[in-house]
Amino acid sequence: MKKKLIVYGLTLLGFGVINFSIAQMSSDREKAGSPRTYYIDGFQGNDANSGRTISNAWKHLSKLSQIDLKPGDSVLLKRGTVFFEI
Repeated sequence: MKKKLIVYGLTLLGFGVINFSIAQMSSDREKAGSPRTYYIDGFQGNDANSGRTISNAWKHLSKLSQIDLKPGDSVLLKRGTVFFEI
């Protein structure tokens, strides 16, 4: 089953990332789970990293297709990074 994503908002944060809060229309956040944050840095990131901390950021947006985003999860993009992925 494909999951439909909606981008809720765009917020510039002081530590140099853009915050996209993601919501999924087709499923609810697990009861025991808490929201997760994923980091993407197109300059110094590495797709072999976990993507869960600033120092372990991913390099490409395509890594998002390999995870299951839930309501309340955030994807933080490094300020100044330009992404040309389709």
